[in-house]
Amino acid sequence: MMKVKKQKLKKRKVLFLQLHEALNIWILQALTMGIIITESIICEKAKYFAISFSISDQFQFSNGWLNKFKKRSNIKARKIMGEEASAPIESLPKERNRLQQILSHFQDENIFNADETGLFF
Repeated sequence: MMKVKKQKLKKRKVLFLQLHEALNIWILQALTMGIIITESIICEKAKYFAISFSISDQFQFSNGWLNKFKKRSNIKARKIMGEEASAPIESLPKERNRLQQILSHFQDENIFNADETGLFF
């Protein structure tokens, strides 16, 4: 009878803790503001922080690094669907102002949200 030896995976400590923490804080703030974050955006922001912390010459922003960062930070990809995917993020402030101008001609009790109202004949 043969015994199978379980291998213990080493949990490596983060080499550039300041970069790791700054990137996590930035991601949390961006998600709170409703900003859509992609893997390439994470890498670009990591490069920006690395330059700011003067460690850019010591660092490789590879797919391996990105995957390990996402795993350590418990970041998961999700597909944006429905209304969230159709929102014009770039023009949102302008459209919000336009809507407020239109609604300013009405009293509050005469404004309704018909977001998910069905039309029945």
